[in-house]
Amino acid sequence: MKLDLPVLLLLLLPAAAIQTLLPPLPLPVPLKMPLLPAVALYYALEREWGIALVAALWAGILTDALGGVPGGTTSTLLFFLACGLLPARKVLPEDSAFPAAAAGAATALVLGVAQYISMLRLWETPPAFLASFASLAAVAILSAAAAVLVFPLARRLDLLAGNVKPRNEVMPS
Repeated sequence: MKLDLPVLLLLLLPAAAIQTLLPPLPLPVPLKMPLLPAVALYYALEREWGIALVAALWAGILTDALGGVPGGTTSTLLFFLACGLLPARKVLPEDSAFPAAAAGAATALVLGVAQYISMLRLWETPPAFLASFASLAAVAILSAAAAVLVFPLARRLDLLAGNVKPRNEVMPS
């Protein structure tokens, strides 16, 4: 019996709590460390499509609910991002930090622009474009780091739960 959902909850709930409790970054546009999208990226790059799409939807729902973003913005984007990454992982190297970091940075950029656009009507005076761009670049770097940190932890939990099998490594002779 696979323990996909318990492991997903074990990753999403602490990520949501930490993302909520951490203060916003001291940037012109106060943004939070994107831990929930990193969980969705792990599932999109490492797991079967069904659980990857569930993870994307729930990570997006939690991000929107906890971040004050209009509902559906992040979940829709993470869902389509997961759909786009699922076929791409056939050509990506396994257990490499680079695809995780690159996907994390790209996700932060796409989510940041979409969330900015979705919140424009809620602000009295929107932040300046240059300030928003600088904040977005900083969050892209942090998102890459978050993905690199989340991936080994998520992989380890999946291995312990028996959701994935250890990869066969070639032993030196």
